[in-house]
Amino acid sequence: MTGWLDPTRPYAIAHRGASAYALGNTLRAFELACDLGAAFWEVDIRTAGDGVLVAHHDAVTSSGLVIATTAAEDLATDCDVPTLDAVIALALQRGAGIYADIKDADPVSVADALQRSGLEKAILGAFEPAAVAALRAAGVTYPTSALVPLDVDPFVHAAQADIIHLCWERMERPQDMLTPEFLTSAMAKGQRIVLWHEEDPDRMAELRSLPILGICSDTPELVQPFCAPVDWRVRTVAHRGANSVAPENTVPAASCAFAAGFDWVELDVRTSADGQLVVIHDATVDRTTDGSGLVADLPMSALRGLDAGDWFDPHFAGVRLPTLNEMLNCARRWKRGIYIEIKHADAIAVLREVQLAEMVERCFFWGWDYDGLRAIKAADPAARIMTRRMDFERLEDCFAGLSPDIIEYDSTDDWSDIEAAREYGADLMICYMGRDPEVFDRVIAARPDIVNIDDLFTFRLRTRAAITESDGAVGACGDMTPVQGIPCSCGGDYRMGHDRPARNRAKVACGRLEAGRTGSESVCCKRGACGGSRRCFCCLGDHGACTLNDRTRTKRSRQVVATERQGAPRRWWSSAVDGTRSDAACGPEALG
Repeated sequence: MTGWLDPTRPYAIAHRGASAYALGNTLRAFELACDLGAAFWEVDIRTAGDGVLVAHHDAVTSSGLVIATTAAEDLATDCDVPTLDAVIALALQRGAGIYADIKDADPVSVADALQRSGLEKAILGAFEPAAVAALRAAGVTYPTSALVPLDVDPFVHAAQADIIHLCWERMERPQDMLTPEFLTSAMAKGQRIVLWHEEDPDRMAELRSLPILGICSDTPELVQPFCAPVDWRVRTVAHRGANSVAPENTVPAASCAFAAGFDWVELDVRTSADGQLVVIHDATVDRTTDGSGLVADLPMSALRGLDAGDWFDPHFAGVRLPTLNEMLNCARRWKRGIYIEIKHADAIAVLREVQLAEMVERCFFWGWDYDGLRAIKAADPAARIMTRRMDFERLEDCFAGLSPDIIEYDSTDDWSDIEAAREYGADLMICYMGRDPEVFDRVIAARPDIVNIDDLFTFRLRTRAAITESDGAVGACGDMTPVQGIPCSCGGDYRMGHDRPARNRAKVACGRLEAGRTGSESVCCKRGACGGSRRCFCCLGDHGACTLNDRTRTKRSRQVVATERQGAPRRWWSSAVDGTRSDAACGPEALG
């Protein structure tokens, strides 16, 4: 099989494109999928009434057109249904692979269309085993995939396929079915595994480290989120959320930014006519909703009745202006933070909302009213305040009387005193709202503690390019980061959680490695501890054992081992002292 079928980390396969943010199986959804880091697009393929292959999931469109009896041109005009040729042309332009889900089309005709185009990375899949058999009989060289429903034996259903695609998303904990024995069996048969479309961040954290080919997702950014380089632990602020993907200052924009691995979302707070805290940038609602008028003149009931999404894209029709509390809850669900810019609101009222949400440690504040910032700091010394260098004539004035935790430089500021600013002990943040790659490179070269970025995904690409050029390494997803260049026998790297205190890190060593080679508090590359005596994924096939260091064998760790011995579903992670999971990941590649 081709070399690209052995990635060091699972591929992000965009399920019908980035279908959380655009109508599935459209060119817009596939474009967004590339922006969000997808390596493949899952494309549903049917035959239109005139024999043309088109991309659409259902047999009937939302407007009632039957795919099999309607010409491709009419489908494109009425329902934005693209032809397969148009999808292939876009894939070639964007460097994406196509993961074909053949719904109602001749499998060999689909393969012929892909082969004629010269597209290298393509996988042909279907639920019906007969489709896989037809492809093999025709001598198709692309890998084949059998989509496996619930309640069938995967190895029987996918016996003739190169890839076992598990469609288990409706199970409560499908990850528990991915036992070492299951993965070993697939490996022994020479078969790769692709997983169901997954959008839950907790389940994804358990899946993205497995030795599998790929994971489907409506939110492909969640499969391989941004991770800071090993030698530059930069933290990231998403300006008004992922505002190129979803409408700014909304919950979907915030969720996308958090799923993509960014640490904070910047938002703007104003006060409604009846004193409620609402998230919106402008003083009026005209630009970002279907209404008009001043925010300060409208009660919350009127503000909540406005459509804050349709102006951006019809896919987001019905999205509402969020309250500050809703955005705080979103950040808490993702275990991330909020940068609160106070536009027109009482500073103490904003602080109280953050305190009630128990999010003080995950937020920081800025606003034009520095007296309000001082009031926040006086009311809660734990609250973190930001100042902007541009607001003060002298550097020392930025710190006088406020003791900010963060000082921000704009990309257009004079950076001559940046090194002097570091001496004050505050975190250095650089803000850039543009799209110029050269400016991104300048920001990256400055190595600030924090970046405040509007174009998140260009920053991700430029960071990856800069690190690759300097022979550096980018951290792995799942709160795991390579700590040194010690190779595991399976070809991966050692990894260690980078955002937890050292005393809370589980010390794990792979049984295949000599004890003296680790030299650090590390986690075996492909998964981490197996609960004390179980096989780890890096040792599949060789029955190597991972062992927990006795000092970190906590009560929680012992409980995991005990439940495994009782026959309960296994969980292949090490329990740190604080009870959190350590998810290992594999592969030294520079990630984005």
